[in-house]
Amino acid sequence: NTCCWHEEPFISWSRRVDTGMEANRIYSAEQIEVHPDLPVILKDYSKAIIRANPKNIYAFSAEYFRNKAGIEGDPIPGADESNNEAAQL
Repeated sequence: NTCCWHEEPFISWSRRVDTGMEANRIYSAEQIEVHPDLPVILKDYSKAIIRANPKNIYAFSAEYFRNKAGIEGDPIPGADESNNEAAQL
């Protein structure tokens, strides 16, 4: 089989599963390893989202995590737009 838009063979999902992907499946909560910082990160992020009530949650989130990671760059367009009247003052 080849895909309609290129000549490389199309690999079906069933063939991909048979190649070992099932070995990484999670069947119970005990198999999940959560980074120790994740709960605090999610709590702080959730609070920031609730406070800001952004019009564009994706732009806000990208800017939030970019700042948290200390990555320099221009502000992401729309990240500072809020649905809160007080936040826009």
